[in-house]
Amino acid sequence: MPTIKDVAKLAGVSHGTVSNVLNGYKSVNSDTVKRVEAVVKKLGYQPNLKARSMRNSRTDCIGVLLPNITDNIYIRLYNGVERIASEAGYSISLYISNDSPETEERLLLRMQQQRMDGAVIVTCMPDKTGIFDQLLKSGTRLVFVRRKPADMKGKTFFGINERQTVFSVAAELLKNGYGKLALLTGRGEYSNERDCIGGFRDALASCGGNPDECPVQSTSGGKEGAFRVAAWMLCGDSRPQAIITTCPEHAKGVQAAVRIFSPDRQVLVLTLDNDSWIYAVSPTPVVSIVQRYIQLGEEAAKRLMAMTETPDDNGPAPESVTLLSLPPPPVPWPLPAPAPPPRESHGRPGRVLRAIMLENTSSVAARLMKSVFTKETGIPVEIDTLPYESMYDATIGGRGSDRYDIMQINIPWISEAVRRGVIVPLYSLIRKDSVIRSAFSPEILERHGLFEGTLYTAPFMAGAQLLFYRKDLFNDLRVRRLYYEKNKTALEVPVTWHGYDRIAEFFTREYNPESPVPYGTTMGGLSGSYCWMLRLWEAGASFFQDDGGLAEVSGFMEKAEDTLARYVRAFDFADPDAKSWDQAEQADQFCRGNSAMMVIYQAHFADHVYRHESNVSKENIGFAPLPNRVSVLGGWSLGIRAGSGMYGEARHFLEWLCRDANSIPYNILGGTIPSNTALNSFEMRETYPWLSHAFDGMQDTRSMIDSGVHWISQWEFERVAEGILNELLNGRISAKAAARELREKLAGIGRRAAIKRRPRNSR
Repeated sequence: MPTIKDVAKLAGVSHGTVSNVLNGYKSVNSDTVKRVEAVVKKLGYQPNLKARSMRNSRTDCIGVLLPNITDNIYIRLYNGVERIASEAGYSISLYISNDSPETEERLLLRMQQQRMDGAVIVTCMPDKTGIFDQLLKSGTRLVFVRRKPADMKGKTFFGINERQTVFSVAAELLKNGYGKLALLTGRGEYSNERDCIGGFRDALASCGGNPDECPVQSTSGGKEGAFRVAAWMLCGDSRPQAIITTCPEHAKGVQAAVRIFSPDRQVLVLTLDNDSWIYAVSPTPVVSIVQRYIQLGEEAAKRLMAMTETPDDNGPAPESVTLLSLPPPPVPWPLPAPAPPPRESHGRPGRVLRAIMLENTSSVAARLMKSVFTKETGIPVEIDTLPYESMYDATIGGRGSDRYDIMQINIPWISEAVRRGVIVPLYSLIRKDSVIRSAFSPEILERHGLFEGTLYTAPFMAGAQLLFYRKDLFNDLRVRRLYYEKNKTALEVPVTWHGYDRIAEFFTREYNPESPVPYGTTMGGLSGSYCWMLRLWEAGASFFQDDGGLAEVSGFMEKAEDTLARYVRAFDFADPDAKSWDQAEQADQFCRGNSAMMVIYQAHFADHVYRHESNVSKENIGFAPLPNRVSVLGGWSLGIRAGSGMYGEARHFLEWLCRDANSIPYNILGGTIPSNTALNSFEMRETYPWLSHAFDGMQDTRSMIDSGVHWISQWEFERVAEGILNELLNGRISAKAAARELREKLAGIGRRAAIKRRPRNSR
């Protein structure tokens, strides 16, 4: 194995310099760092954390690397490895990757540094075989389990014939009258998931199943992701009669979806699982397809023990693939169909409750949940959706609003909706013990529903703007060293907008060719006022005076011009197309791994996360308050239209949606109801960590329009500002001209409003 002396000699530096580079000291210049890192990579050198200089003696330590320890499959697999290894006198170190390639690579390097004799691995990066070859070269023996590496040269693999297992189960179900099946798997790059898909399709081909009615879906989101996929299956036109999953955690999510979306009909849920006597004496709603994962762990450990006891000194071992031979699993027959739950009808014949909502994942989730509400109450619900630019006219503007009973209202619009008499107070409709009162904290109700002490709307889509950033980039020693060399200050999460721009420039390849990402930030020209206002407030400027009038020109124009210029400059650190982007496109670029930072409302970030796979693992996404901590007030609530004629039904829907049993499933499907139950749920915080950050940040939000200003609405302000910002971004006017034009237009609106308010006899 190469030593630190070899690295120093080839790089032409001292041992101490090599040590300083490896330990991340800032005193080494970047050229030396690059030279040393290139030699380290070329030689495959790894520092020995235990200060062992030789590999001649065994450590009697092995590692077990698993995706998680929440899934029963992996718990049992570890049990099997642990029993064999302990009996052989080995100590075991357990490593959890959480299915993050970055984490797995770091843990594998740690195993190499700790001189593990061997490791049993369930990999989440089967295509990245270079790191495995590096471990094998260093003398660490590897046995892969369940997920096969793409390059099997010199590697050993143990698995179960899951293709045959799924084939047997699906074929038996099809033969016995289950014509509509569905398969839910994990990520398709894993060999075991591909095997399951192959077995499922083989069964359809051999038994005459209809592929169009037997979908294959995948998810990497644990039981929450499985819940979302199953909800869509069960609410679709072709509902499956049986759903097969490839792991027990997914089965939990599927079963929860069955209970909510199909309580009055039988849907069989089956999953690959380990054998247990519990299933014989106490059958569960999920049918276990028995697999011997303990035995799989035992056999893998036995092979690893043999490899470490008699190491092969003549080069890598030949490819070895072993599939355990198991009898076909027995297929249980259908469980008794549950009796339909008693339904208390609150509906009136021929009456439909109609709602208008913003077009995003929150309304998609509401559309899925409304079918459950109708089943429980007998009240049919129709939900129309519109893009943001059409919502004001459909609600506050009054055009077509009389068609709806429930309206989703932007929080900054609530005061205007009340003054115009568009919505009615909820306190006049709900009981004292209403769940709307108890489901939310006083702070949430204050922000999302109260106007002058009266509750008008129920919180529905909450949150504030957050700074999202790449933790892996901010923590990278090479990146931190280079940033310090360029800026003479440490790379930290920015707390000012000047600091944000400096970091964004550093991470933009046009200005720093060594940046690991193309751009420093994402930007969205279609929502420019929500970004520029943040900079204006930090500069201490405001459009309005305390008495509600327009701010004086002196002291305002200079700050407005400066912040407008810096706002335009920020687009130099983003994709050239960002001038025409909305917030969804910003989130897409960040999740693709194309930028180091992003400022966005958590709901728009959630939109992308719920609908797409991200190239950036969740553990590498950091969340922080905005620079200067102030966010533009945002979020949405649900109100009941004045004159609806269906007050009782509308109240019942709002209360139903806020219940504990419904708010968490709704949030998992893509909503963001800030109920106490959701905020206090450990699993929700772990699965969607940005939610709690956004709710905490709500206390630092500020409206674009100050509370004493009644002569202009936020919607009108946004339209004026966005039009001028678009001219500025496209180079048709200067920052100075933009500041002047914006103030002149606002002054004109103020004068016209004053004329309208003037008594007739004074004209």
